[in-house]
Amino acid sequence: MKVMTRVAAAIAASAVAVCRAEVPTCAVTGKAYSEALVLTPNGGWPADAGSCQTSCNNLPTCQKFTFDPKSTPPNACWLFSDVATEKDQADAVSGPKVCEKVVTDAAKEEGQAAVISSDEPSKSYVAGKAPASIGLPIWGIVAAGVGAAVV
Repeated sequence: MKVMTRVAAAIAASAVAVCRAEVPTCAVTGKAYSEALVLTPNGGWPADAGSCQTSCNNLPTCQKFTFDPKSTPPNACWLFSDVATEKDQADAVSGPKVCEKVVTDAAKEEGQAAVISSDEPSKSYVAGKAPASIGLPIWGIVAAGVGAAVV
């Protein structure tokens, strides 16, 4: 019985880690955009702010997004043009259609062009060098967690 309980707990913990909500690193929590002509969640009700940002990126007229996890129904995604204004709104997550890429100071000093993607830090790299990898796919991490719980 104890082994089954540990296995169930490990699976639940792994599922939470895999299914955590994605929030773009350039997004701001506690702010929302508004625009006179946007009266309904025109980006639908995606699972997370990252998916809302992707919807904005896929729409040529969209420049900003707001994801509201506490809306009714939950997870409203609002897509706005560049004339949208910002306001305070607890729990809302807002940001640009794309997180900008930056070059690190350390890479500049070394004369290297480093690409740091603020929306996908795991894909950041220094030009001319292969991106780092932990070498273990997510299913391996889940299997390792279940295996450790069985012991």
